[in-house]
Amino acid sequence: MASVRSETTLPFDAQRDQELKTAATALQDFVTKISPTVQGLDRKAFVTIRSANPRHIPDVRIRIKDIQALWSRIAFIVTDRQYPPGYGGSFDYGSTTSHIRYDTVNGWNAHPGGLGLIALHELLHSTKEGAKVWKKQWKDYRADCRKRGARDDEGKHYWTSPFFSEVEEFCYHGSRELNGLLGLPPYSGPAFAHGYEYGNLDE
Repeated sequence: MASVRSETTLPFDAQRDQELKTAATALQDFVTKISPTVQGLDRKAFVTIRSANPRHIPDVRIRIKDIQALWSRIAFIVTDRQYPPGYGGSFDYGSTTSHIRYDTVNGWNAHPGGLGLIALHELLHSTKEGAKVWKKQWKDYRADCRKRGARDDEGKHYWTSPFFSEVEEFCYHGSRELNGLLGLPPYSGPAFAHGYEYGNLDE
């Protein structure tokens, strides 16, 4: 089963500490609740992330047995770590570790279906398919920078680019599909900041 723990990197603040504990508890409760359902899915089935532009980028199928294997070892770390604008956390594909800010957890959890959506979104980031999408979009972003004569080796402006949006679109589409397979309530809250149409760089 996925694990959840918290970390603090900033000087103690009573309100922030309580909010971090609230986030970690909510995420742990979610993980505990859905783990039997995740493991009960048909191992031979697939979850399909459909492309809005299949001639450019094909649909992606992820094996349920791979999702189950990843769910059994992924570590969610609820943190107060500070990130650049546009980021609510970070993930490491190699170690299947997902750092997610406490206010990101609490913010999504304020809306029906939001906690499940963001947790499964982070799971999708850590799949090999998610890593492949990220690598492609980062490579394409760097190529676009060179084409425009711009220098951004550290990716300072990456998060405002359509290439970054593509990575997010992939994970949100996947999390919505998984949400349905798991019988979880759909997300009901404010519209996303991006179009979330995977494969369409114009959205």
